[in-house]
Amino acid sequence: MKRGSLLRRAVAVPIFALALLLVLYGVFALIYNDDRGAAFVTIMGQRMDAHSAGALSLMLGAMAATIGVLLARARLSRSS
Repeated sequence: MKRGSLLRRAVAVPIFALALLLVLYGVFALIYNDDRGAAFVTIMGQRMDAHSAGALSLMLGAMAATIGVLLARARLSRSS
C-alpha cells in the first residue's frame, strides 16, 4: 500500500468514527422526550431543542460519513 493511500485512510477512519458518533447522538436526541413535554439538551452551555439538535447532528454525521468514505476510496490522479 502506498504512503498516500495509507495517509488518506488514516484520516478517513477518525472522520468516519466521528460521523457514527454524531449519527448516534442525533438518533438519541430525536427520540428523547422529557416528562414535561419540552425536550431540551445543553450544548456548549446553550439550551437547544432536542429535536433540532438531533436533526442537525444527523445531517452533520451524514456529511462527515460521506467525506470519510470519499477519502478512503479516493485515488490520486496521475499526471503524465
